[in-house]
Amino acid sequence: MTTHAERRAGTRRALVDATTALLDEGCQPTIEQVAARAAVSRATAYRHFPGIDDLLWQAFIERTITSVTDTFAGCGNDVALRVERCEKVINGFLLNDPVGTRAFERSTLQRWLEHGPEAAERPTRRLTYIDEALIPLDYLDPERVARLRNSLAVVMGTQATIALSDVCGLDLDEAQHVTSWIARTLVLETLEPREPVPHDSMHSAPLRSQQ
Repeated sequence: MTTHAERRAGTRRALVDATTALLDEGCQPTIEQVAARAAVSRATAYRHFPGIDDLLWQAFIERTITSVTDTFAGCGNDVALRVERCEKVINGFLLNDPVGTRAFERSTLQRWLEHGPEAAERPTRRLTYIDEALIPLDYLDPERVARLRNSLAVVMGTQATIALSDVCGLDLDEAQHVTSWIARTLVLETLEPREPVPHDSMHSAPLRSQQ
């Protein structure tokens, strides 16, 4: 049986596909035209996207971002390389389009404020790439793989790139260097976990005073 989340994702997918199809036909679509092509009501379309600009940006991503197949071509089962490619594709795209990235984040927050958390459900694009990157880890404890998956989802996406740019003041290259380093470190920690530091040892040695 199809879940509510799956139905929502399917509707969202249909709306983006309809937008892409209309653009390919040379049309500058409205929400009403997209809804009609996707065979959903205008109200349903607005529950998923607050305006046509958000839909157009999603369609632009579909046309521009490297496909999953091309992203992992030639990587084999090298998980570190697969995650590195994944991070570069997702964050590289976002960092190179700061206006679109912020417009998307704004529209998501707007939906949350106006219609509640469910309406602000985000596309699962990053998880699609991350899940594909982690396929070779099927021999590991599923809980460990899930922890890595969730951690990588924090490193890749609009929230991470905006924070590094706006809060830390990093430029494009510096920001991607940081996210790449974090992603690589998370993979290494998962593949070669270190012994945890005993809690007491963190407080056993006095801090050196500043000279």
